[in-house]
Amino acid sequence: MAYTELELLHLLIGFATLRPVNLLEWPTHISIDKIHHFLLHSVFLSPHFLSYPPSLQYQRNFWKWVLENLEIAQKVCQPFNILC
Repeated sequence: MAYTELELLHLLIGFATLRPVNLLEWPTHISIDKIHHFLLHSVFLSPHFLSYPPSLQYQRNFWKWVLENLEIAQKVCQPFNILC
């Protein structure tokens, strides 16, 4: 398994085990598009998490953390005109 896949797997495991967001690690070696696709399909639209969702409080904290990290990643990419 590639390092980038391990980063995403750790993120998924963190969500599935309700790990506090301050202990989660944002994937840094993956494009924003790939992270977005992964979060959409493996977390948000996952049949398992749709049937057995975490508490609303945990979901709120997790998605807030995700949005903050996506915004930071986008700001890092913009000054350099690079695709992230």
